[in-house]
Amino acid sequence: PGSSVAASVFHGTHVAGAIGAVLNGQGIGGVAFGGRILPVRVLGEGGTGSSDDLIDAIRWVTGETDGVAARAQVVNLSLGGLPEIPQLEAAIEFGVNERDMLFVGAAGNSATSSPSYPAASPNVLAVSSVDAGGQLASYSNFGSWIDLAGPGGDASRDGNNDGRADVVWSTSAVAGANGFEASYTGLQGTSMAAPHVSGVLALLKTQDSSLNYEGLRALLESGGLTDFSGSRSDQLGFGILDASGALQANLSGDITILSPSPSQVILGSETGSEQIVRLNQIGNGAISNVSISDTPPWFTVIRSDIDSTIALNVALVDSAIEENVAYRDVIRVDYQAGSELRSLDIPVVAQVLSD
Repeated sequence: PGSSVAASVFHGTHVAGAIGAVLNGQGIGGVAFGGRILPVRVLGEGGTGSSDDLIDAIRWVTGETDGVAARAQVVNLSLGGLPEIPQLEAAIEFGVNERDMLFVGAAGNSATSSPSYPAASPNVLAVSSVDAGGQLASYSNFGSWIDLAGPGGDASRDGNNDGRADVVWSTSAVAGANGFEASYTGLQGTSMAAPHVSGVLALLKTQDSSLNYEGLRALLESGGLTDFSGSRSDQLGFGILDASGALQANLSGDITILSPSPSQVILGSETGSEQIVRLNQIGNGAISNVSISDTPPWFTVIRSDIDSTIALNVALVDSAIEENVAYRDVIRVDYQAGSELRSLDIPVVAQVLSD
């Protein structure tokens, strides 16, 4: 109350346009320009809000609040900066496991490797940002929790040498004498990168409405969503979004990969000192020559086979851990799927708190 709506930056309008702006001969068209947008506002002007509002919104969209079907198939989360919150994780997990929904999160704009939630949640695709030349944007967050990168722009660069700053143009509005007037503006941020991914996922859902998070992970980790070169990086995850390639790969149905469950290992005072990760095979091809990389001194990995599924027992080495220090690394799994060599990284996080 008392604030001016003219002060709005129309962040949500810009994000929505990148996903689904119609083709009208003006401005830009969204990635899924024939899709339907369900706007759910959780933040006020200036991007302020509470995690409770976000949790309530997700529970409403998934249908958990009132026991109805999901109100959307793809949820774009161009917001973040939160710590890991159990209630938020549970709300997203319900949407993924009970409603086959897909969640996409903006990695954040602090140029840090510190995980930003909800993007860093294990059931959300975390999207970093690249400039027009395909390089990680100067502001973009990065780290072992990044899944892929999308075009988010970088106003400080001209990565494609077209003589203009690399920003993402999309829908906006300005306050005029008679109210708001539609306009277009250029912005930068992982908030702009995430909706490009969400738009592609909407197209994939149109192709195959049964596509769930497990299938999406298979597509991602095999390079079906991106220009994946075969080696994951902390900057770009499994590569830069490739819309055309994703649509073709989604139709082919010939991908075979190993998919870890859970996709991230968290060890420590509150979660326990051991966790079992199962490497589930997705696809009908042959998997062979599975090898596990050497691990750092602070955790061990023991492989076993359980009901024809490879299981990894990951255990904390207490004597190698310093209290109140956060440790991060990955388990690298190399394997052969048919004639192709593949690999996957399973993030491992640990922290032991003092009494």
